[in-house]
Amino acid sequence: MSDSSRGNGDGGGAGFVLGVLTGAVLGVALGMLLAPKPGEELRGELEEQARHFGEHARKFGAKASERYQEASELVTDLADRGRDVVSHAREAVKEGVEEVRGFAERGDAHADVDGSSNGETATNDADVFRSS
Repeated sequence: MSDSSRGNGDGGGAGFVLGVLTGAVLGVALGMLLAPKPGEELRGELEEQARHFGEHARKFGAKASERYQEASELVTDLADRGRDVVSHAREAVKEGVEEVRGFAERGDAHADVDGSSNGETATNDADVFRSS
């Protein structure tokens, strides 16, 4: 089963909370409509509940917007840090490659002086420690 079919996709948490709030409002409204009360009193209670729900929805929206902004800033900061790390790593690798090439070139020049420039290596201690 995919994540999106289970409700774990983008915005799944907000959708769940909105569903819970909607269910709560509908439950309260149905309860009031089915309760034996005079019409004017019922309309007043429904109006009060609607106002109460509106306040909660506005607070929830403001908090969700604030959290979204904080998360967005955090992700942007982490992405910038990641780019910096990759850039530094790339430079370090480039410097390492250049250093290894330098060692290889100096090693080839040293091998020419030793007389083993054809890729052969010294096979005994005397050849290894021979000074030129």
